[in-house]
Amino acid sequence: MMAKMGYREGMGLGVSGQGMLDPIPVKVLPAKQSLDHAVAATTGEDGRSIHRNKDKKRSRGGQRKRDRKFAELARAAKAEEAERSVFSFMNSQLVSQDATEGSSAAKARKESPSGQANGHPKKEDNRRSLLAYDDEVKELRSQVGRLEEMVQRNRKDKAVHDAASRKLEQTRKALADAEATHTSATNAVARKEKEKKWLKF
Repeated sequence: MMAKMGYREGMGLGVSGQGMLDPIPVKVLPAKQSLDHAVAATTGEDGRSIHRNKDKKRSRGGQRKRDRKFAELARAAKAEEAERSVFSFMNSQLVSQDATEGSSAAKARKESPSGQANGHPKKEDNRRSLLAYDDEVKELRSQVGRLEEMVQRNRKDKAVHDAASRKLEQTRKALADAEATHTSATNAVARKEKEKKWLKF
């Protein structure tokens, strides 16, 4: 059964064969004889044990440990660089989206509530423009909801959490601007309708 699981005779148990570090030497001795020649076989000419000499390891001055430590540090640095590159990619994507949304918000800000954009009178506000503003506000509100969920989900991941919270703040600002333009447009439409009613009399 152990052979089916990958065990080979003479090897130690475990992934790296660490179960049997020092295999026990086995020697079959002839029956009904003294143990003098067995002791002589296990000791050298100087009387020291052969197995002790074999077990004694030459010191390398910690060179292998140092090499292993440097390799681990290099691996950790590479993994950190890979993580940074992934997060920098995500941040660049978020920044590019923020730039497009910021430009649209800046255009909306340039248009004043009095109905002028960049000094030129714009088309008069009507019900269609109100619907467009309403759609924009709804879209921004849904984005804010999604970003709030994303921030809550990624509380433990600092880089994603920071990027999502920055994006959430910018989207909230854009939503506030869109709501302000929407309310000003509705007020302008209501004013014009009242003026039309008064002019009919």
